[in-house]
Amino acid sequence: MKKIETIIETNRLYNIQVALKALGFKDITLSEAKGFNLEFIPKIKIELICSDDQIEHAVSTIIDTADPIENKTEYLFIPLMK
Repeated sequence: MKKIETIIETNRLYNIQVALKALGFKDITLSEAKGFNLEFIPKIKIELICSDDQIEHAVSTIIDTADPIENKTEYLFIPLMK
């Protein structure tokens, strides 16, 4: 099992939710993300638990959907879980 954490701009959330649902993910955790940078753009933190065989599909879907032009998210973490 792996936990994916990513921070995205709120306007990208809907497309990511639809893409993850298409992969079979039904439950994700959302929370407001606050930080300091020069641009005060609202952001959302997405947390998703998935099996080891789903990790590559989930990560590539999040990256491709979050920014299809540049293929990047604000932050994407996959901490080790035991």
